[in-house]
Amino acid sequence: MTEKSDSRSDRGDRRGRGYAVLSFVFRNRFLLLLVFLFLMVIIGPLLRQSLGAILGDYTENFLFVLIFLTCLRSISRTRGLFLTVLAIGAVCVALTICNVFLRFDSIDVAIFSVDALFVALICIGILWHILLQKRVDADTIMGGVCVYILLGMMWAFLYAILEYLEPGSFMSASGAEDFQHPDAVFTSLWYFSYTTLTTMGYGDIVPLSEMSRGLAIVEAVVGQMYVIVFIARLLGFHVAGHQLKLQSTNK
Repeated sequence: MTEKSDSRSDRGDRRGRGYAVLSFVFRNRFLLLLVFLFLMVIIGPLLRQSLGAILGDYTENFLFVLIFLTCLRSISRTRGLFLTVLAIGAVCVALTICNVFLRFDSIDVAIFSVDALFVALICIGILWHILLQKRVDADTIMGGVCVYILLGMMWAFLYAILEYLEPGSFMSASGAEDFQHPDAVFTSLWYFSYTTLTTMGYGDIVPLSEMSRGLAIVEAVVGQMYVIVFIARLLGFHVAGHQLKLQSTNK
């Protein structure tokens, strides 16, 4: 009898811990988005290299669907923007399905254009949500980090559009022929975007055209200004609010 009661109590404890984890995840609307973005940025290129182009594409598309769903959840309170992003996401899914059967550069350009617009609207929605918050907590800071990662993703789409429309806009250290293969273009420009956003600039990929150089300059400036001004401001408000809470409890 005691063994049955102990097993029931153990199951109850496990269920309680599971519910606590789920409530924590759903209470923090930007946590899942941040996790999926990190997976997309870090693991995505590794999966493409280890699984090959086809399986890598499927995995990246699956991660992008997860990002799409969590992005919708993060801006669900803004009805107009939510419906707009939902419509754009539906167009992106339709174009991706068409691209599975029809491998045309024009479809790739259309997909990158819709993706860039989708990410830009998500950034606007998250920033709008953050600015309306009266209290800065850990979830708000995670939302700010999500926007930073999404900025690098958006510029990667813009670079890919430019390279497809104007071939030779970028060159790698091993020569411009690396950008001739369609599967290698976006992976290389994805890497270039984040090295530019963080101003690391290894120099193994360089912009050649005036447009690509202009985009790179704007991304570098936006990346640095965002970290210096916005993220620092959020962290400052968060620390100040925590100190005020400690002072009020001590009184």
